Amino acid sequence: TAIAAIHDTLLAAIKRHLISDAPIGLFLSGGVDSSILTVSAKPFVPDSLHTLSIFFDSEKYSEKFYQGLVIEKTKAQHQSYNVTAEDLENLLPEILEAMDSPSIDGINSYFISKYAHQYGLKAVLSGLGADELLGGYQSFNRVGSVAKLKKIPAFILKMARWLPDERYKRISYLTLNHPVGEYLFYRGLFPISSIASILNKTEEEVASILISLPQNPAFKSLKGAERAGFLEYNYYMQNQLLKDTDYMSMWHGLEVRVPFLDKDFIDVCNSIDPVVKFNRSRGKYLLIEAFKETLPEQVWNRKKSGFTFPFDEWFRSRPSLLKKFNVPENVTSDFKNNKIHWSRVWSMALINNQ
Repeated sequence: TAIAAIHDTLLAAIKRHLISDAPIGLFLSGGVDSSILTVSAKPFVPDSLHTLSIFFDSEKYSEKFYQGLVIEKTKAQHQSYNVTAEDLENLLPEILEAMDSPSIDGINSYFISKYAHQYGLKAVLSGLGADELLGGYQSFNRVGSVAKLKKIPAFILKMARWLPDERYKRISYLTLNHPVGEYLFYRGLFPISSIASILNKTEEEVASILISLPQNPAFKSLKGAERAGFLEYNYYMQNQLLKDTDYMSMWHGLEVRVPFLDKDFIDVCNSIDPVVKFNRSRGKYLLIEAFKETLPEQVWNRKKSGFTFPFDEWFRSRPSLLKKFNVPENVTSDFKNNKIHWSRVWSMALINNQ
């Protein structure tokens, strides 16, 4: 069955990725993916299972409770590291220097790689890849809405640019006859109008650049959740997550291994019918079913939260951060008035400090 294939192939991949002649460990965020890697690695390295985690003072963002459940189950040799707003403020110059290009997702990779190096590890296993392959993001549940929106005449969709809520302005991306349009609807931080303003270009020029990007013609034939999977895997993971992980880990002399992206495991995932693979009632349904007997139930039987730093709380509680990061006054004001997401603030901070 698909569940058995997922289970057996991933175990074989984990075993291979643990082969090392130098100290090796695992990132343990407390989520499903890293927890599966940790409990599955235990039998292969029963006396030398090393794990490390990041936690925060804010209970809303900290996964320390779930990390503790897995640590208790595996009896891993574990190190936890508390990351604070002061750490971000003090280390920002080095973080920016480590970046090949600005990215809002590189911070977590920087800190966990830094602490892995301090821990004495030379290589670590990461849970990256499971969400993209097996439907762990909200985008997999929104493909039906996207399909309905794209049936609306383009001139009406373009009118979304005038909506007051920044989130809904992204609807105008769906008028682009290119996969990047759907991708930016899901993950774009700025609507076309804002990008044009920042770059001192017209909206037509921005749209023209976007649709000139290379595209895979196979995308047009994909249906439903397969479309979201293609975008998350080829755009988000390959162009952002893997890139960020690579340069931040190399900055600290660390090798990051990704068992979920083992070729055999990818082949198994791609061989499963999308109707079976993507279950709208629960993200990564097959993966959870394959390993839920070995995981603490509280880890898998909860709403997906993601590994997110408490930027929202940090920016609100420490106005000095926004000033030090040279965030424009109008952006700061919109953020304080809950008109924009913290990611917009952070992206402007990166733009103005590169």
